[in-house]
Amino acid sequence: MENKEKGFARVVMQSPPVNSVNLELLQRLNEVIKDLEEKKFRGLILTSGIPKIFSGGIDLKEIYNPSMERFEILLKAFLTCWKTLYITPLRTVVAVNGHAAGAGCMIVLSCDHSAMVKSKGSIGFPENRLGFAAPKWYEINT
Repeated sequence: MENKEKGFARVVMQSPPVNSVNLELLQRLNEVIKDLEEKKFRGLILTSGIPKIFSGGIDLKEIYNPSMERFEILLKAFLTCWKTLYITPLRTVVAVNGHAAGAGCMIVLSCDHSAMVKSKGSIGFPENRLGFAAPKWYEINT
């Protein structure tokens, strides 16, 4: 939903059941941000259309036994989306209306401002509990 007069757009992630971060979501989010920049918007408010879940993190189907080509495309899209959110001149606000795990947490941390709204959701990197560390490039830049 765009409000050209106020210069802000509301961007709602709608990828049931848990807004898993997959190639399509990453590419679409990047496209939306670039489109708003071109239209000279001042900012965006990012949220989820799924009650109690902002994002369940990376889509495990994307990273379980993918072809190397597909994995490289996914990784590039992930890095591009993270960088686009992080450096966009738009003011980015995220309304976290539920759990934000892993890559969902990355989206939250990449925005200028965030607020947990209408939720008792958790936010973080469950990978750490499983013994996986976030990549060094991510730890340094967040």
